Amino acid sequence: MEYGLDTLSRIARDLQTEGVRVARREAGRSYVGRGDLDQLHERHHAATLRLDRAEARLARLERDGTDG
Repeated sequence: MEYGLDTLSRIARDLQTEGVRVARREAGRSYVGRGDLDQLHERHHAATLRLDRAEARLARLERDGTDG
């Protein structure tokens, strides 16, 4: 899947927003269940994959001036 620069910016904002949301939610809890950790791990993994693809695309844009 290819991403445009607008999409890459949105992904970065979404990742930042999600990180803040999770931190705020978890700060108010004294106990985090296993299901919570599993879900957070899955979301982190998916976000990491998106970020890796976005970084690769940016590297191609910087190197070749094209993303294709």
